[in-house]
Parts: sequence; structure tokens; C-alpha cells
Amino acid sequence: MTLKILRILVLINSFLLLFMSSLLAQDDVDPNAAPQILTSDLIRKQVVYEPTQTVSFVFVDDDIIERIEINGEAQEFESASTIAITKKYTFQAGRTVITVIAADEKGNERTKQFLVGYNLKDDKQFSEEKAEPEIKWMVNVKASYEDDDNPTQDLSTPVKLGDLEISGVIPDEEQPDTRITLGATAVVIVDTMYAFAGVEQTNYSKSENDFLNSRALFLGAGLSMAMSDDSAFVMSYMLLDINVGGEDFSQNHVFSPGLLFESKDSDGSYKDLIAIDYTIKDFADSQFENGSEIVLKWTYESFDPEKQDKYYRIFAYGTVNDGTEISEYTFWQMDFDWFNKWDSGLLFDIGTGFQYRTYENDIPLSEDTPLGTKRVDIPFRFSAGLGWAFNDQWKAMYNHKYETNLSNKVPYVRNIHGLTVNGQF
Repeated sequence: MTLKILRILVLINSFLLLFMSSLLAQDDVDPNAAPQILTSDLIRKQVVYEPTQTVSFVFVDDDIIERIEINGEAQEFESASTIAITKKYTFQAGRTVITVIAADEKGNERTKQFLVGYNLKDDKQFSEEKAEPEIKWMVNVKASYEDDDNPTQDLSTPVKLGDLEISGVIPDEEQPDTRITLGATAVVIVDTMYAFAGVEQTNYSKSENDFLNSRALFLGAGLSMAMSDDSAFVMSYMLLDINVGGEDFSQNHVFSPGLLFESKDSDGSYKDLIAIDYTIKDFADSQFENGSEIVLKWTYESFDPEKQDKYYRIFAYGTVNDGTEISEYTFWQMDFDWFNKWDSGLLFDIGTGFQYRTYENDIPLSEDTPLGTKRVDIPFRFSAGLGWAFNDQWKAMYNHKYETNLSNKVPYVRNIHGLTVNGQF
């Protein structure tokens, strides 16, 4: 259970790297859902060394865009929710300000300015000028009520395991239980740095499952340092304090350096994060030695602003040590998740993923299987959700997750489904 909580929170940390790096690069988030003004050809402030440059702007909104002005000049276009406009500029020596305004049919308006320097005597000083840092903050909360049909991951066999007849300790009809999960995360962003803290508590309803109740406290910080217009070095640290069943305490220190690459075109935006998660595990139980985990991962994200679709893909390889020799294993992992993120209305998502784990110091229940003479686990996940966004900050989802572990040591099948409400302040 401790390992599962750790993996969930490390995954949260991974998405924080992507999400916070995106926020650090944007200082024009508008709660009124004004049209987005996107371009990969200009940034807020830059120096150019050629007088002529072609710039493509993409304007995206949930509503119909009716007005676009560039440097006070109204642009001609056919009204739509996604519009692309290309302009060619010839810059004069000195500083040039490009002001872009877009407004939709509901009157929501956004203004964005780009400062361009050409043929400057001291372009280094120009490029290093910075505005006063802006402080942003947000609080995310969630509450879920779920049915878990195998919370203890009691043995069951989705496939035949050699000649063995495997049965669990708990009768099938006694396994299901319900659980309630409450969580909150606060994030503060200052310039290119951010800090976060949160808590997540899960409680099962049956007294015999009290040993599965868990509480995770986490806090950390991160930063993003731009290397170019479309790449950055990102780094985060997270401290996790995990308690399972009131007795199984552990502290985990997670360091996550990485390289983030971003790009945009008329179809959407794309991010590639190549990172390492290095975790040091300190167990309160003296029978466990300190553990560790190191994971090399590639996380890909794409976002279609017109369809409001997001797609995640994760490839990872790592080694894990949970304080004992038999707990040591290596794994490789693939995850694929797709969902839409409308600010209001119907929501849906679907995803799948699996790992292949090899335990070098553990033996299987039977060696007469295709999985070999060492313990092998192949946990598989399929998840889907259907819900409703009340607005851009509050959403409710009915989620279903099917898990199975094709293992020659601990095979199990598990279904978890229920309602989750997420909100943001």
C-alpha cells in the first residue's frame, strides 16, 4: 500500500513539473475565458538579428472570435473559434512593440504584447530586463466515494499458473469494501519557481480493513530555467510522509530533474519531458533498511485547443528497493491516457498502462510457467471516466479502473469504481 501511494504521488509530481512549467511560461491566464493568443515565433521580449520576420498567430476560444487587432489595425477574417493569421514584419533599429487584441462574441477580450529589439547597442541588457515577479496561487481539492472489490489484492488467478490451484485467503463475497478519499493541494508560483503542499486521506468502511487506511502528507518546490524559447531545465523536490494503517510510517525524498521541450502549431501544443525520479525511502520499521528508487522516464503531452483534448504518454524504466532483498525489482512501463477538458459540459477519459517487473531475489510459486524461474509481475490497468464540468474550476467524474496482475507469485484482479469531485480555488 505504501508503494502504491508513493507511485501515485510521484506521478502527481511528474504532472506538476509539466503543469507548473506551463504556468511559469504564461502570465496571461484569464479566468473569463477570453480568446487564447498563441505564437511560437515571438516571446514576451526578444532580440532579433534579421530585420524581416514572418510571424504566425493562432487564436483559440470556446466561443466565436469576432474581433482581432494587431497594432491598432483590424484584421480581416471569417468568424470562427480557431483562427490563424500570418504577418510579415520589417523591424526598424531599436525597440518595436507588437500589440495583439482578440475578442469573442461574449465580449471577453485579451491583450498580449511582444517587445522586439533589433540592431540594439546593448542587446544583452535588453534581453535580461525583467518585470516585477507576479505571485500566483491556487488550491485544488478533491473528494471521492468508491467501491473497491479487492482492497487487499487477495490472490486470484486471471490466467492458469502452471499446475497450481490458487485461492485467496478472503472469500470472494467478503472482499468488496467502500472507501472515502479526501485531498487538497496548494500551489504558490513566483516568477520561475513554485512551491506546493498537500494532504490525502483514504479510509475504508470495514473495521477489518483499518490496516489499509492511509494518510499522505507532501510538500515540495520546483523551478524552471529557460534554455531557449522552446526548452527549459526543470527541477523539483518533494517530501512525502506516508502512514498506512497507523503503523507503517515512511518518509520519501523525491528529486526530479528533467528537460522540457515545448512546441506549438495550428493544431495545438506539445510537450516532451525527459526526466529522472530519484527517491530515497526512510522506513520507521527497523526491520527495513533504507530503500531507494530511480526511474528514467519520457512523458509526452499534447493538447488540441479546438477539441479541448489532452493526450498523455509515459515510457519509463527503473529500479526499486523497498527495504528488503526480495522487494528489489527492475521494471519498464508504458501508459497511454486521453481525455477532454472542457470548461463546462460533458467530460470523458480513457486510459491504459502496464509494467513488467522482474524480482531477482524472489522465487515464484511455480517454475512451470512461461514467466521463468524468477518472480515476475505484470500489472495491467484499464481506466475510463464519464462526468460533467460545472465550470472551469469544478468537475464531477464517475471513474472505473480495472487492475490485474499477471504474476507467478501474487496474481490478483481488482475493480475500483466511484464518484470523484474536483475543485479549484
